[in-house]
Amino acid sequence: PHCILQGMCAAFLAFCKMRRCFASLLCRKRVGMRFAGCFVTIRSGSMDIKKKFLTSFAVLLLLIGAVGFVMVRQVRRLGDSIDVILRENYRSVIYCQQMDDALERLDSGILREFGGWGDRSEAYFDEYIEALAGAWRSEQANVTVPGEQALVDVAAELVPDYIACVEKIIDPAVPEAERRKLYREKAFPLF
Repeated sequence: PHCILQGMCAAFLAFCKMRRCFASLLCRKRVGMRFAGCFVTIRSGSMDIKKKFLTSFAVLLLLIGAVGFVMVRQVRRLGDSIDVILRENYRSVIYCQQMDDALERLDSGILREFGGWGDRSEAYFDEYIEALAGAWRSEQANVTVPGEQALVDVAAELVPDYIACVEKIIDPAVPEAERRKLYREKAFPLF
């Protein structure tokens, strides 16, 4: 952005110098300009009004084209940056959706067990515990945005606690009253 502003200012100053030069030409005065270290004199009688108009129009088009080129280049560069950010964050979103799906499945399996519809096997819970842990490991390895690491650190304490809690809840050796209490007091608030 700073480079664009400098370029636009330089183009505007060049345009102002050219305008003064052309205004002098229109008034049929002799005009002197410094060009590449040499002093050049332009006589107004050498250009008719049509040439003056076309020359000034060409200079304006050239300036508009230069500004347009710079703007297109900057927009393209910005678009590439946005693409990288979205691609990196897209992976985080996918991992979080996978964790959310695994958490939902685990929670619904526990509630089905408590409701008497206990047709869920231990393999069902193991599958979704592994899915949750796998998505969590992937998310820990995909920290890309500033501030994301702090959230990962907070969740790093909660995910293992939740998995340990679920393993206790689905353990048939634990009495059902204790399992229900564990779900209500620890697993559900973590969920």
